[in-house]
Amino acid sequence: MNKRVTLHEDRVIKRFDDHEHFLREKRVYDAHPDFAPTLLSDNGSDMIIIERVPGIPLIECDTPDFHMAGGLLADLHMFQRHKEMALTMVDTNPRNFLQGSSRGWLIDFSHIALDYPEPDLIHFLLFWAANQPHDAFMHTCQVFIGAYRARLPLDPGRWLSALPAVIQRFDQRRQRYGKSEKYAGNDVLRNRTFLEHSAQQLLRP
Repeated sequence: MNKRVTLHEDRVIKRFDDHEHFLREKRVYDAHPDFAPTLLSDNGSDMIIIERVPGIPLIECDTPDFHMAGGLLADLHMFQRHKEMALTMVDTNPRNFLQGSSRGWLIDFSHIALDYPEPDLIHFLLFWAANQPHDAFMHTCQVFIGAYRARLPLDPGRWLSALPAVIQRFDQRRQRYGKSEKYAGNDVLRNRTFLEHSAQQLLRP
């Protein structure tokens, strides 16, 4: 458990060491978007209090709803747009996607940035590439990307260009926090190859 996050029955208290992270998070919650829990209060500098919603992190679900997850990320990317760029989450860790019985929520907006949307999707899928056998991962990509593209377009060229840098950032974070792959070896390599090659077919009109 993050020591900076305190869970109560009806609310969550989050404290920030970085004032810029506080401002980014508050910027989203202040707009009361449907894809996020309700902001209850803040202290103006380093703490917010949000409602505790009836959802659990996607990574902990027995049956993760990847259609819901793709729709949530599209909702965030529609929240603020500038031409082909969008307000992106950057840290699309599946723990920041909460799944309830009939809907979902996004949490943790402390790293938001205006950018092209493709890196957000790639980063999210890399978690599942590291934790799913190949057949399951292909299905995850199809459902997640399909749900997103039902609302917003994706650019195959930008996807391919962004992939190496996103993989590097993902691997560096995994190493820093001592995370290991559930399906090591061939499955991870095949899953990443799918992101580079076969997934391109999912992005075309």
